[in-house]
Amino acid sequence: MKKLKIVAIATVFAIAGLTAVHAGPYANKQKPCKQMQQKRADMQTIFKQLNLSNEQKTALQANRQEMRQSRQAMYAQMKAKRTQGQFVSVNGFDKQGFIDAQMHRVQMRADMHAQRFEKTMQILTPEQKVKFVALLKEQNK
Repeated sequence: MKKLKIVAIATVFAIAGLTAVHAGPYANKQKPCKQMQQKRADMQTIFKQLNLSNEQKTALQANRQEMRQSRQAMYAQMKAKRTQGQFVSVNGFDKQGFIDAQMHRVQMRADMHAQRFEKTMQILTPEQKVKFVALLKEQNK
């Protein structure tokens, strides 16, 4: 009986240890997909070629931080509104309500990205804007 308890406790600790090891640095985060990682790397390459000043780099970094904070606030707001059975009732599924809610989320995200891109373009000089557009077109061939 004593050996059985020891084996059970050892098993529990082994499972807990393996779970902690596999959780690793992405325990609370989703690992970005390879396509998103590639897009990010491509944009970093483009911005390195623009020869940004230190002030511009600082402004872009502040822009990214502001975007991150607004995105977190938006997700927290959406999560608070979300309920599992919001569109399901005994009468059926509210398809139009579901579609409207999803379209609202998509519109909010698109607005947020457009604002960030607009702020980014305002940071660049006219020469950098021309080079940026040319590099984007070259990248998207």
